Amino acid sequence: MQRIDVGTEIAPQHAFGREFVEGVSAYAAERKNWRLHALRQEDVAKETFGSCQGVIIRVFGDHAIRIARDRKIPLVDVYCAKPHEGIGQVIPDEAAAGRLAAEFFHSRGFTNFAFCGMNALAYSTVCQNAFVQAVREFGYEADVYAVPTSLRGRIPFDKGTPYSVPDATQLRKWLRSLPKPVALFCCNDHRAYQVMSIAFKVRIDIPHEIALLGCDNDTMLCSFSPVPISSIDPNARKVGYTAARLLNSMIGRPPDKRHHKIVMIPPKGIVERASTEHAPFSPA
Repeated sequence: MQRIDVGTEIAPQHAFGREFVEGVSAYAAERKNWRLHALRQEDVAKETFGSCQGVIIRVFGDHAIRIARDRKIPLVDVYCAKPHEGIGQVIPDEAAAGRLAAEFFHSRGFTNFAFCGMNALAYSTVCQNAFVQAVREFGYEADVYAVPTSLRGRIPFDKGTPYSVPDATQLRKWLRSLPKPVALFCCNDHRAYQVMSIAFKVRIDIPHEIALLGCDNDTMLCSFSPVPISSIDPNARKVGYTAARLLNSMIGRPPDKRHHKIVMIPPKGIVERASTEHAPFSPA
């Protein structure tokens, strides 16, 4: 059996990245002839796919696409900022996550809703739009946090930590201004942890004043927060497994016959913790 070398981006600094790699590894274990190689975004920038016969990475620009096409290397993109002909694309269904968050809060009886995202992340916008639309369909409006213009692109995630909050002053003012009780959905658990930290410092009660929901189900952040944070499980492991399976179907096929439709993986569900234990039902 001929060995197949596959390059996979490694992003261990957040839960999604770790579980995604577990999914890729699970598929590789089934194939027997796959040999995985760790890739970083720096490797992509330096055009160092090495001897890989296929790669699974997040594509942030056209540079990696050009490399793959020039070398005729099958590529699966797991960021999907835009479609690319002949490139496989697998992502979590962020719109489904936004709708799930709205449905969850609505079922708890909330009438005040809010969303806090990170403007530099494409999936944050998708989550926001779906959440806002679903809330509107329930007959309400969601208050959306606007990242200050001077800080756009500087809200940390991949290269930062949840403990550093460049927009802490603005975020604190926004949290105080929200009508209470309010159901607040954040684009990821890093953002939810930042919200939790600020709320804790200014004595905003979670979950009684703000019911807080994140996304990614990062158990380290969620469980060790001042109040454990509820979170949507995006099924990152299935994203990784599906991306690997798609890549395998592309290897050995001519470029014009390779998959280029976006495959969306629905969220696994909501992992409930203490941050959403309050429901604002009126007494009977």
